[in-house]
Amino acid sequence: YYVIRVSANTFRLALTKADAMRGVVTGNGNAIRMTGVTGTEAGDDLRFVTGGSGVSAFIEDSRVTAQTDIRLSAENLQFIASRALVGSLAVAGSKGVAIGGAVVGAGSSNRTQTDVFAGVRGSAARAVATTGDVLISASDRTQITSDTGGFAISAAFSKGGSGAISIGFALSTNETHNSAIASVERATVQAGDDVSVFASGASDISAYAFGGAGTLTVSKVASFAGAGAGAGADNLVSTIVRAEIEGVTATSAH
Repeated sequence: YYVIRVSANTFRLALTKADAMRGVVTGNGNAIRMTGVTGTEAGDDLRFVTGGSGVSAFIEDSRVTAQTDIRLSAENLQFIASRALVGSLAVAGSKGVAIGGAVVGAGSSNRTQTDVFAGVRGSAARAVATTGDVLISASDRTQITSDTGGFAISAAFSKGGSGAISIGFALSTNETHNSAIASVERATVQAGDDVSVFASGASDISAYAFGGAGTLTVSKVASFAGAGAGAGADNLVSTIVRAEIEGVTATSAH
């Protein structure tokens, strides 16, 4: 089944991925519809949780019997694009002494921290059983694109002395601290075909930082000019990916 988020704490389940992408559940307006489920014990919970920094899809302490595949899929898709581009221009003119100066800086900071979990957990006395497959998957895909730049230009014109100084710099900091965990823990799982537990994580950071500075002085007497530029990018990717079966009874017809 595929989870459709209706509101902050309400979800629907779709039997197919196509229905999930359309955001509909065929033939039923209930908040949760388990198509193909033949029975569940009273008081059992099928929980789908989001909020804070986590995305979860799991069955906990529940007995579920189905005639089709049982699918639990939790997926985190994040895309961050940030651009910080600044510039500065200073011009000074005088018949005597002229001094021009420009200082500019640009910075951006992006950080993600998301835990993705999909699984079955509970007591061995409660079972998840189907004549089809039991498919559990957790995946994280995060992409950060950051463009940061600062450029400064200063100019001074005088018949006497003139001076100009300009400084331009840029700094970009990007971090991802995510996890993707798929597991079956302290549960009984029975499948007519395959039991699959899959986890994947892919984080990508593309960061560009540039700084530039330019000066111009014109004088009939003495003149001085100075320019400085700097740029830096600091990127960190930290991802935990784990697929596990622990303390369970798992059976398959294959």
